[in-house]
Amino acid sequence: MEELERRVQKLVQNFCTGLPGHVEKWKIIFKDVQDPIRALVNFSEQLICVEKARIEYMDNFDEIQRILQYKILSDIEDELLSISTHIDQLTNLNQELKNKLSTLERTTVDLDWESETALIRGTPSQPPLDRLLEMGYDFWIYFSTVSKNINAALKNLNVRDAKRVDTLRKCFCLDLENPDIDTDRIINYFLAVTQYVGS
Repeated sequence: MEELERRVQKLVQNFCTGLPGHVEKWKIIFKDVQDPIRALVNFSEQLICVEKARIEYMDNFDEIQRILQYKILSDIEDELLSISTHIDQLTNLNQELKNKLSTLERTTVDLDWESETALIRGTPSQPPLDRLLEMGYDFWIYFSTVSKNINAALKNLNVRDAKRVDTLRKCFCLDLENPDIDTDRIINYFLAVTQYVGS
């Protein structure tokens, strides 16, 4: 049993030491995606205006309109490609986190959960194992849900519908620097209680 607990403790440390990096990478990706999101919003507005425009007195207006539409749609495609790349990075980060958590959970199945060891009951620098797993699951679910919402908004995107474009934009307004109460409880509290694990 001691060997199993050592293995589990190593996985706990591996999981906990990766948590701040996970949050930091999310912050970086969200910062980097703001430019293509802003550009998408602008191009969407331009496209809507160009397609609504009707100028009867210009002989070649239809041709100019088609050229503008093509140019704007090409720009939108470029921005969507950039946004999709950022979304893929978020998905990969969530998968890495889930893999670490799943490996940790599977390894704990054969532990003696009634024992009074530091791993099971916790220490001043490490929460009890059941609490750590529960908070870890909430942590992963939080990021997974945000990611799913982003993917759903992208899937339902219509660049000619300002509301749908705004829905996608709002998905990227998550502020991990100044979180709301629920986010603070799920993320910052968990980071705080696991920051000394393994030290």
